[in-house]
Amino acid sequence: GSTNEDLVNIGQGNYTVQITDYNGCTITASFSLSEPPPVIANAGTNQFICGIDSIQLNAALPNIGTGIWIVNSGSGTFANPALFNSMVYNLDSGINVLNWIVSFGNCKDTSAVIINVISQIQSDAGIDREICENEVTLSATQPQFGFGYWQLVTGNGIIEDTLNATTLVTNINVGNNSFNWIVNNGGCTDSDLVVIIRLDSISCLQPVEMPTGFTPNGDGHNDYFIIKNIEEYGVNTLTIYNRWGNVVYEKQRYLNDWSGTNKNGEPLPDGTYFYTLTIKGIDKTIKGYIDLRR
Repeated sequence: GSTNEDLVNIGQGNYTVQITDYNGCTITASFSLSEPPPVIANAGTNQFICGIDSIQLNAALPNIGTGIWIVNSGSGTFANPALFNSMVYNLDSGINVLNWIVSFGNCKDTSAVIINVISQIQSDAGIDREICENEVTLSATQPQFGFGYWQLVTGNGIIEDTLNATTLVTNINVGNNSFNWIVNNGGCTDSDLVVIIRLDSISCLQPVEMPTGFTPNGDGHNDYFIIKNIEEYGVNTLTIYNRWGNVVYEKQRYLNDWSGTNKNGEPLPDGTYFYTLTIKGIDKTIKGYIDLRR
C-alpha cells in the first residue's frame, strides 16, 4: 500500500496516527501540529503626489517574517527595498504600482500600493485692482490640465460663472472684496487670491487741475478760468484775491464761468492774482496763483 498520505484542512492540535501494514500489523504514533500566525502584507494607502518623483512609502511592519518592495508596473528606485517605510525615487509620471511582499518560510502575502504622479499645477487669479463701479471682470489663468473654479472669500459679489476663468462679478461692496481661484488637475490643487477694492464715491472723483493763467480778451480762446473736473465737485467756493489780499471775486458752486471780472462785473487789470478753491464734502482747500493777461 501507500507509504504517504496528504491531509488537508487540518487545524493545529494533538493527533494520533495508526498505521496498518499488509500483514495486519499496526503501529501507533502521536504528534502535535502547530500553525504559525498568518502572514499579512499591507502596502499602505494609495497616494497622489504633485510635481515630484519621490515619496516615502508607509507599509505595515510585518507581524512575522520579512518584507521587500518590488516594482509591479511603472518605475521606481527604492532607497532600501527591505524597509517598510523606504523612500522611493524616479517614479514615472502617471500610475506606478509597487508591491510589498511579506515572506515567512514557505508562506508569503503580497499587497500593492498605487502612486499616482501628477504634474504640478499653479493657480493665477490675476492682479489686485481698485474700481469705482459695483462690478468687475475677474481674469484668472485657465489651467492647462484639469479645471478651476471661483470662490468668494471676503466682501460681497455675485459670480456670474464660477467655472470660467474670465467672468463678471456684480454687486461688489465698497471696500475689500477677495476671491479665490482654485485649480485641480485630478488630485493636485492650488489656489490664488485676488483682491478687488471698490473705492467710495469721493475717492473715485477725478482730481481738479488748476490753470496757471488765462487771457480773457474775447477772442474765444482761453477766455475763462477753466478748472478741469470742477463739475464733479458741486459744493465748492472759488475766491480770487489781488496782491494785497483783497477779495476781488468770489463764486459758490463755481462752474468755469469767471472771465477776469471783479465782483461788480468790471474787467480786472492784468496781473497776478491768488485763489483759494474750497471743496466741501472732502474738506479740501486748494491755493495758488493765476496770471491774468489780455
